[in-house]
Amino acid sequence: MTPRTLRIQGRGWDGFDRRAGRRRRFYRRFFSTVAILAVVVGIAAGSLWFTARNRALTAYDRFQAEMTASEYDAALQTYRDVQQRALHEPGYFTYTAEYQAAMSRMESDLTGRIRSIYDDLSGEKSLDAASRSLLDGMQEVSGMILARMARASCEAYLAGTGDIEETGRVLTLLVDVQGSHSAIQSLLDEIPALTAAQPTFLAADQAFQGKEWIDAATAYLGLVDSSTGFLRETAQARLDACRTTMRDVVFADVRTMMAGARYYTALDRLQVLGRIYPGDADVASLLAQCQAQTTTELEAWTGNIECIAVRPLIADTASAFDGDAYAKVAGDAMLTTYEFKRILQQLYDRGYVLVDLPSLFDFQTKDGQVVATHRTLQIPKGKKPLVFNIEGLNYYAARHMTGNSVSLSLDADGHVVSTYPSPTGMKTDGEGEAIGLLEAFLVEHPDFSFNGARGTISLTGYECVFGAVTDADQVDDRNAALQSNGEAPISLSADQIEANRQQVLQMIKVLTDHGWSFASSTYGGIDISQASLARITADTAKWTAQVESLTGPTNILVYPNGSWIKNNDARMPVLKAAGFRIFCGIGATPYLSIGKDSVFLDRVLLNGYSLVHTDLSRFFDASAVRDPARPK
Repeated sequence: MTPRTLRIQGRGWDGFDRRAGRRRRFYRRFFSTVAILAVVVGIAAGSLWFTARNRALTAYDRFQAEMTASEYDAALQTYRDVQQRALHEPGYFTYTAEYQAAMSRMESDLTGRIRSIYDDLSGEKSLDAASRSLLDGMQEVSGMILARMARASCEAYLAGTGDIEETGRVLTLLVDVQGSHSAIQSLLDEIPALTAAQPTFLAADQAFQGKEWIDAATAYLGLVDSSTGFLRETAQARLDACRTTMRDVVFADVRTMMAGARYYTALDRLQVLGRIYPGDADVASLLAQCQAQTTTELEAWTGNIECIAVRPLIADTASAFDGDAYAKVAGDAMLTTYEFKRILQQLYDRGYVLVDLPSLFDFQTKDGQVVATHRTLQIPKGKKPLVFNIEGLNYYAARHMTGNSVSLSLDADGHVVSTYPSPTGMKTDGEGEAIGLLEAFLVEHPDFSFNGARGTISLTGYECVFGAVTDADQVDDRNAALQSNGEAPISLSADQIEANRQQVLQMIKVLTDHGWSFASSTYGGIDISQASLARITADTAKWTAQVESLTGPTNILVYPNGSWIKNNDARMPVLKAAGFRIFCGIGATPYLSIGKDSVFLDRVLLNGYSLVHTDLSRFFDASAVRDPARPK
């Protein structure tokens, strides 16, 4: 049989696929073309990328060269081009960051050159041709920079560090520079307004730096409302900064006032805050709460203001009146807790209401001099104002023998309580001292206090504060007094003394938040009328360093035992230099004298002696309040 050759359509004898070969040749040519095109496009794109990047990176060098050659038209055009590209770079390749960096360097260099020109003009130089050419050539850019410098000069004047006459002279030289005329002329037109507003602006800045937030914000707000242009913009910026900085502090203060029932003070504060923060939801909410608590009708008081004072109370009559060497002194100098509680009730029944001593007077500095004025006192209709003082609430060791409390502390609820002797041993609660007894009375009779007022606590620094040694300087005196009583001396480390300080600070904050204020009774409880200038100076310095550092600033001095000096006494400037402006003596009848820069008043001292020898009938029936435990 003859062999037959198998032929398949489209294939040769060896199975070669001619169609597949054509396809392979086509793909090879296609991919080669694509690769060539990709290389061409890549080279073109790389060239464009390199050109664009090089243009961005060399922009500053071009500008610098043009400025050096004084080719200001070209430099201005370069700046404008860079500025446009810094905002939006067209095309596929964007170098916004590079253009922004170039623009920043351009403006920095130009600012330095223009600053030199500006400073030269401030040095009494005139505007020379070269400087004028630069300023005019750079048009809106130099105008922007000049306007910024001119505004800074005007702001420096408002802040008290600039010369407005010199600024006006410089601006007059620059007012016709191309690109800056409008901004400079508006500042020149405002110079009279700036001059008139500068004292207020400076006072507002000083109040801001002193954290007198309300005064600062109110002053800035007044400037905003009464001015236009640059002055208004500057005051608005200050006001905005003040609003932000003060907000947490002032709202916390208002809430503290309200927690201490000082609703009238809080209401006044909120009405001011309503102008500073118009439309603020927090202001509206707190204002509504205060208005609900201040519905009592008030009237201006024009009569005498009575002031009464007590010393630390006798809590344990058995130990106070035991016939020892301290018994008569204790009986004459102090009231018992029994008597104080009954006095409070009779004062309330007779229409008295507690008012805050510091709030009765205003002390403003005018032309460098302090001026004292009596504020109009508004109290609930039908009530009579009463100022209350606790004198010398230190708890000296000698009083361990007179039935007094020995110390103050905070209880678990954050209330100030005292530790005192009793027939069953030492006790700690609110029943042993005037603070706790008054607070308890106010729970039952809140209308005995107007606007949350309590009283003024005067302190020395001798031995201790509130029964605790708060300074190493007190230790020697404390130990001498303890040993005189037959008690063991104490030894305290620096850490223990600091812990005492912190505890006293906490108590002072609680008391202050609840309407109590503080005063000095000198550091050593000295007889000021007999003390030398040197002794008063040294004593005052110690009180400021050791006690005022705890209580905070006070302008009240309670003369120990009422021993006083006249306003024109050569020793008085020492006391006034320490900030004292309200001076409290002792007298059986109301006395108030307002001098040019200070106030003098008398307090009626309530104690065992005055219950017998002083007419106190306008306050209470002495026979009805007298403690049966007192010796006959």
